[in-house]
Amino acid sequence: MKQSISMSAIVLIIFQGCASTDTGIVEIAPDTYMYSKQDWMAYSGGVIKAELFREANAFCASKGKTLVPLNSTAQDYAPLQSSASAEIQFACK
Repeated sequence: MKQSISMSAIVLIIFQGCASTDTGIVEIAPDTYMYSKQDWMAYSGGVIKAELFREANAFCASKGKTLVPLNSTAQDYAPLQSSASAEIQFACK
């Protein structure tokens, strides 16, 4: 019984650490930014990309500016190969 609980706790800790990672919004040029995220618990890269654009839009709005998309990519989850992920590049004008 104790071994079962310990193993469950270890698996949970591993999944929590690997579930989702993001870069945060990073300035790559004046008023130009990139933001990326990967999520092992998501299946659609498009859903992650939409989340990144929502957060980027709020970021630009907080500066009194409008989001201008420049480039974006998304990759869906591939079992035993890769997590779902997305990256966006945008400007605040």
